[in-house]
Amino acid sequence: MLTGLAVIRGSRFADRTLRRWVLMTGAMLVGGCALFYPIGEKVDSEPEAGTAGAAGSDHPACGTSDKPCPALQTAECPVVYPSMWNDPHAVFLGAYAALVPDKPENSDLVWTYELAVKEFNDQGGLPDTNGMRHTLVMVICNNDAKLAATDLGFLSRSLDHLTDVVGVAAIVADLPPKDLIGAFKRTQGKGKDVFFLSPGPANNELAGLMDDGRVWSMLGLPVDLAPAYKALLKRIETYIRSIDREVGMLRVALVKSSDPNEPRHEQLGELIDALTRTTDGSPNPNVLEFNSTNLAANLDADYYREYDVARASPAAIGDEIRRWQPHVVISMTGPAFTHFAPIAEEDGVADTIESGATDWRYPFFMLSPVNASAWPDIVQTIKSVSQKYADVHRRFLGIDVATADDPTLYYDYLNHLRTLHPDAREGTENYYDPIYYMAYAMYHAGVDGPVSGEGMLAGMLATLAGVRYDVGPRPIPKVFEALQPGKQASIKLVGTMGEPNFDRTGTRVNRAALYCFASSMSQTPTQQAQVYEGENWVGDFKSNCYPEF
Repeated sequence: MLTGLAVIRGSRFADRTLRRWVLMTGAMLVGGCALFYPIGEKVDSEPEAGTAGAAGSDHPACGTSDKPCPALQTAECPVVYPSMWNDPHAVFLGAYAALVPDKPENSDLVWTYELAVKEFNDQGGLPDTNGMRHTLVMVICNNDAKLAATDLGFLSRSLDHLTDVVGVAAIVADLPPKDLIGAFKRTQGKGKDVFFLSPGPANNELAGLMDDGRVWSMLGLPVDLAPAYKALLKRIETYIRSIDREVGMLRVALVKSSDPNEPRHEQLGELIDALTRTTDGSPNPNVLEFNSTNLAANLDADYYREYDVARASPAAIGDEIRRWQPHVVISMTGPAFTHFAPIAEEDGVADTIESGATDWRYPFFMLSPVNASAWPDIVQTIKSVSQKYADVHRRFLGIDVATADDPTLYYDYLNHLRTLHPDAREGTENYYDPIYYMAYAMYHAGVDGPVSGEGMLAGMLATLAGVRYDVGPRPIPKVFEALQPGKQASIKLVGTMGEPNFDRTGTRVNRAALYCFASSMSQTPTQQAQVYEGENWVGDFKSNCYPEF
């Protein structure tokens, strides 16, 4: 626990050295989401010149034959798991993830993928109709947006490697919607029948893609969260007016970025549209309202402003917002909003506003789903201000995608992950569940011979309704029994994220969750204090966070 951080004087910490120490110490205690931790015990050897092939192929396994075979590793796809195996009939699954340049296996996302693969292989792999077991092998490619922006062939080379060399028919595709759409069209243009399951969110273009059911998403559309944002703003306004009887017309600022390379730019843009614009001239029920009037009227009266962090530094934008003195600041951007830096000029929007505040009651911050993973920075801001204003934590609230109501499966997965990698961060369950859906779909399609995208689709559909089975290693034998290839079997596979509530486009339907900070000394946020369902907040906010809100 950090105490006595510094005395805030004017707009900044009086002692820059102390502020820098606060940042470094907080990072060590909290463990930021952006950090990658060293892998524990892993096999260091990589596959020798090995063979890759589609599920059920008769290629020899890597290192088991004198016959040369195509290398599974490339510069774009550097991670293969398991690193060695002794099975001439292994089945292959492709994947994308953010990889560390020098040590690509040192990634929470890779560890999460590998955990799920390991749980299947610990039980012998995927059985075929003759009872033969097939090792599940995953080839993981880099999705680095900066590399893809500077090297236009970067993603296409990795995709061609997965589909043409490795021969996969299924890819866990952690790619932005535009790149995922491009990947699907590339496979179609080459006559490859490939099924894609994204662990990330969709957008309207992706959900509307004519893909014959070949592209699914584990997270849904941004518009799913819009009603909760509108309701939260109304709730904050009510709270402000209950504690400040002299407040007049509220001023609301929205922070966005026109930089197409910001994290989840496409999805955040659609969420902004859902909250601020009408569509095709028709009324938009999600448009923000406050001061007992609509957004357009507040804009005309200068009670609503938008700020673009791409036109100036986040610190400069923060100073500009602070001078306007809004009551509420809505974040529709990522790290530029939450970044906590020891140097004023490098600070993010929120900490800049807080460091120069004169009325500690304002503003209230409505954080974006992207900000939910940046809580270490938010914690630092809250702690730095709490010396002056103890209730500062009440002003930081956010909306994210709700997880399962029952967290049992989530904590089972997290405990298994941290048994292997004690420093693994939380919140990567949307990279764990897809492996289970894909592996069971592949098994249902039959691994005796090559698996197709059509077979994967049929297998995915077979996991959406029926008798409930859970992800995780323990139910695997029973699921194999229930989903035998060639039979009209169907189950409901419940994951760490909850039930498989995919819509007809293969897009998961999001529920919105409210996250908060229970005290100024909270090391982490309360991730799901309440869920917004049916125009109501469900859950005990008073017990989970604090009273009187």
